[in-house]
Amino acid sequence: MPSINMRYTAQGEYLLDFPKECPARLILYDFSGRKSITPSYHDYCELIYIHEGRGSFLISDLTYEVNEGDLILVGSGEFHLLSNVKFGRLRVASLHFQPTLLHATGGPEIDLEYLRPFMYRGPGYKHHVSARSLPPGLALRSMSELWRWFQVGGPLYPLGVRTRLLDLLLEVRLLYRDPKQIQKPLGPVTTGIRRLEPLFRWIRANPGQSLSLAHAGRLAHMSPGHFCRSFKKTTGYTLTEYLLRRRVDMACDMLLRSSKSVTEIALDTGFSSHSYFTRIFRRTRGETPNEFRKRHNGAIAD
Repeated sequence: MPSINMRYTAQGEYLLDFPKECPARLILYDFSGRKSITPSYHDYCELIYIHEGRGSFLISDLTYEVNEGDLILVGSGEFHLLSNVKFGRLRVASLHFQPTLLHATGGPEIDLEYLRPFMYRGPGYKHHVSARSLPPGLALRSMSELWRWFQVGGPLYPLGVRTRLLDLLLEVRLLYRDPKQIQKPLGPVTTGIRRLEPLFRWIRANPGQSLSLAHAGRLAHMSPGHFCRSFKKTTGYTLTEYLLRRRVDMACDMLLRSSKSVTEIALDTGFSSHSYFTRIFRRTRGETPNEFRKRHNGAIAD
């Protein structure tokens, strides 16, 4: 299987390279390690299987508690975040795929039905599929078979991946029988994200600087009130919450890549003091900056 190349843009978009012969990737994540705590989005479909543990899944302004055996559906342009901070260890298998894996241009219209839960939204729609609503063991068997096909490779692996995915998505599609749930198509990238792109670029370029609500609104060409509503609906967080999480993510990189003290890193990423930084870091990551640094690279603490 070809190597995986993922890139994270200033706007919060994950860019993932797909092989031409099979536009899909199956990636295993263990959330006991280092993970981002700010939401991101992408322009492809994603099917997440909770293999072990429990967690919290935030998408746009919705939050779901997820358990072992559950599935999560993510469409294009939806800000989302899977977190284990509250519940401890969390292991997942995440299938990223382009819609063309299931429906090529000019192909049978019936193939679009498999994609509707990823590409359409409506009243009562839920991104979360409970393990209890699926045939027993189906999700685990399907993900195991998908993983086997990705590992085996060869000329038939695209057919194997597509066939196993269709078997699983047929059962998922049956859970969205109500046409109201999937009546409105999602765009390739939502308008909300496009309008916020100048703001995301500013945040990435100015990690240690304060940002007022008025300035953020000007960057997004919105009034402060409109900006607050739009930002919360798009990312799931208030501007203050998002900035704190983004700064903690940047601090994590510095803790692992530099020899600076925790106090220096706190000031470089916009925190007013060591104690305030430590409190926010513990609240969002479940451990102190020193504990995080020691656990990952054994660096000497302050």
